[in-house]
Amino acid sequence: MLYKLAEGKTDQWQRVWLWERAVSEAVLVKPGRWLAYLASVGLLIMLVMNWYVVGQRMTPWAGLLSGAPYEMTGLLMGVTVVMCISYTWYEGAHIRILFVRDMCGPRKRAFLDALAALIFLCWAIGVSWGSWFSFLDSLDRGKCTMVLCIPEAPFRLFFCIITLHFSLVLVRTFIGASLRAARSNREEDDTALESEDWKKGKILW
Repeated sequence: MLYKLAEGKTDQWQRVWLWERAVSEAVLVKPGRWLAYLASVGLLIMLVMNWYVVGQRMTPWAGLLSGAPYEMTGLLMGVTVVMCISYTWYEGAHIRILFVRDMCGPRKRAFLDALAALIFLCWAIGVSWGSWFSFLDSLDRGKCTMVLCIPEAPFRLFFCIITLHFSLVLVRTFIGASLRAARSNREEDDTALESEDWKKGKILW
C-alpha cells in the first residue's frame, strides 16, 4: 500500500497526486511567494524609516518622533522574518550542513529532509500555539506600543497565521520526502532525486 502510494502507479493514485499538487500549489507555494514579496516591501519601509532617523539627526529637529520609526521597525521586523520562511524553505536557501548530505545517497537525503521537516514542524507548531495565546492576551489587555500606541494584537495574530502556514508547508514536505524515501522503483527514483536542485536542498514536487 505504501509503495503504491509512493509511486503513484495506479490511475486512482495519480489522480490523487494531481489534486494534491494543485491544492498545495494554491494553498502553500503561491501564498509563500506573495508573503516573500510583502516581506520585501516591509524591508523597504524599515530602511526608509531608519534613513529618516539618521537624516533627522543632521537637522535642528533631531529627536522629533524618533521613537516612532523604532517602534514600527520592531513590529515589522517580527513579521517580516516569518513572511520569508516558507519561500526560503522551498528554495533551499536556508543554512544546511551540506557535507553530510553530499555523503548520502538520494534516499538518505530524502530521509534527512523528512527528519528536518519533522523537527522544524514541532518548533513551528509550538511557536504558532504560543503566538495564539500571546494574541489573546494582547487583545484582552489592549496592549499597544509606547509612542504611537499601535495595537500589538494584529501583529501577533499575523505572526501566528504565518507560522501556522509554515507548519502546513512542513507537513507537506515531511510527507513528500518520506514517500520519496520509501519508493520501490530504484532506477526511476534515483533519476528523480539525483537532480542538482534536490542535491542543493530545494524541495521538489
